[in-house]
Amino acid sequence: MKQLKRLLIVATVTSLFTFSQCKKKTEEPQLPPETTTGAMTFGCKVNGKVFVPKDGRGRPGLYCQYVNLGTGPGGWYLNIPAIDQIPANSVGINIATDSLFVLENTKYQFGIGKGLAKVRYYEGG
Repeated sequence: MKQLKRLLIVATVTSLFTFSQCKKKTEEPQLPPETTTGAMTFGCKVNGKVFVPKDGRGRPGLYCQYVNLGTGPGGWYLNIPAIDQIPANSVGINIATDSLFVLENTKYQFGIGKGLAKVRYYEGG
């Protein structure tokens, strides 16, 4: 009787380990919350997938510059390179303007040429 109980316990424990699956939960990346405080966060969707830039150590990171290149043909220049630095296969989005003074609460259309906002998506290298 004791051997039958032991056999049932061993069979039960063995079947639990055999039929249980260790599934790793992979959480989908989320867009960072919208801010108005200059929190240096960035996120967007590219082809339906969330893109959040990270530095080479996997931490969120963003670099922005907005400079006046002078009153001549230069004007205002905005550059936001959002890059997910993956070794040997970086992914990035670059938002830039050429000779465009950027105002708050204003929508801009993307295009090519002076006085327009431009966007470029790239993968690799």
